[in-house]
Amino acid sequence: MVLNYNTLTSRPALMGIIAVLLFIIVSAYFGKSDVDVSIYENRIEELNVEIDSLKQENRFYSQTVDSLKVDIGEYKTKVNLLNARIHVIKKQTQQQINNVDSFGDDELEEFFTNRYNKDSIN
Repeated sequence: MVLNYNTLTSRPALMGIIAVLLFIIVSAYFGKSDVDVSIYENRIEELNVEIDSLKQENRFYSQTVDSLKVDIGEYKTKVNLLNARIHVIKKQTQQQINNVDSFGDDELEEFFTNRYNKDSIN
């Protein structure tokens, strides 16, 4: 039998093709599968529990990060204040060194006499 357009479009051939297609559709739709889906459902539930746990941990770590960011900001402020104080102290110390360098002999003798007399009294 040679297949050509006339044999494929004939009424019995079309009915046969339709019957085969209907059989495939019906067997696929109503056919019972032997796949046990309970294993997959249990695994999905386990994964959902794990996801919830990880979300809770993520919230905790996000709060910790936010808290640490605030702490870092406070420490930066304290460091900046200390650096400003150090700068002032360095400036004052340099000024005192410059003043001592400009003292004459009499002024140096008076400076050390006053300094060590104060220390020996205490």
